[in-house]
Amino acid sequence: MSLNRYLFSVTVIISLFFLVNRSDADSLRSVREKVRGSKSSERTESRKSSRRHDEDDRDQDSHRGGTLAAISGQTSGGGSHQGGRSRGGGNRRHHRHSHHHHHHHGHYYGRSPWSLGLHFDRRPCWSPPIVANERHYHFYGEPVHPTTVMDEPIYRESIYGEPVYGETIYGEANELPPLSATVEFPKPWNLRLGLEYGSDTDDLSQFGFDFLANKTGGFGIETSLRMHRERAHNFRDHLWIGDVNLIYEFFPSERIRPRVGIGMNWLADNYGGEAGLNLTLGVDLSLWERLKVTGELDYGTLGEADFSHRRATVGYALTEKVEWFAGYDHLEIGGFEIDGILTGMRFRF
Repeated sequence: MSLNRYLFSVTVIISLFFLVNRSDADSLRSVREKVRGSKSSERTESRKSSRRHDEDDRDQDSHRGGTLAAISGQTSGGGSHQGGRSRGGGNRRHHRHSHHHHHHHGHYYGRSPWSLGLHFDRRPCWSPPIVANERHYHFYGEPVHPTTVMDEPIYRESIYGEPVYGETIYGEANELPPLSATVEFPKPWNLRLGLEYGSDTDDLSQFGFDFLANKTGGFGIETSLRMHRERAHNFRDHLWIGDVNLIYEFFPSERIRPRVGIGMNWLADNYGGEAGLNLTLGVDLSLWERLKVTGELDYGTLGEADFSHRRATVGYALTEKVEWFAGYDHLEIGGFEIDGILTGMRFRF
């Protein structure tokens, strides 16, 4: 009798606890509806309707596919949202489960979290998916015919107890016709020899030559020599001016070849000679296939006087190694200026 009384007392206490909690939940629900207005009631009604739809779907799935189909769907869809197999209902069970899972996210206001009791459900228990000796395959795009399919291990390590195998497709691509292309590489050395004649269209004229030899992107030497001649009614005079420079070519390319250097200037005439320091800067530009532009700038000293020399020429390549050019030349020594136009030939090696 004592055991029966004890069980009866426990049953009465549990029933009263359920009633109290339900009334508390109803009271809390009323408070939330007062605070939030109609939105809370609409949210509650939507949850109830979603639960009713989920229960109807589960009943239909159980009658459609049977117990094995329900177990297979729960194993493949309930434990993981990716991969797995489906029976009976196919992918539709997976979507219904995702819908049910989506509507139960967030806070649930229908029942107090401190409720105590037993819950019975017809659904099978969830268990993690069992994967054993799974084999992965890699598929490629459209094969190239003819093909030979061979199985070979992709990884040497074992996964799930077996090496992973994949299909490797071997084929012979259609042969493409050879394309004719000319690839030009810069020459290791840059050699240039120029011969020129210039005049100021009056009494002064000049003859000269210049020589340049440097390693592509490296050091080299540059030198020039010009004879300036003056002819008047009652006298004749001449003057030799030249320079020798150690240059360095930096960042050369197919279109531009700049260089910078340092050296010495010198002057000689019937009365003796003078020398001085010289800084030089030059560049060769290839604008088009046959059109070339050359610029030079020298600045330094010559004896007791300042020295500056500027020159710009435009050349036309007659052949790969022969070029005709014309340009402007300006020379200033100690305040005296000599201007003139010039023309000549250059030979590149």
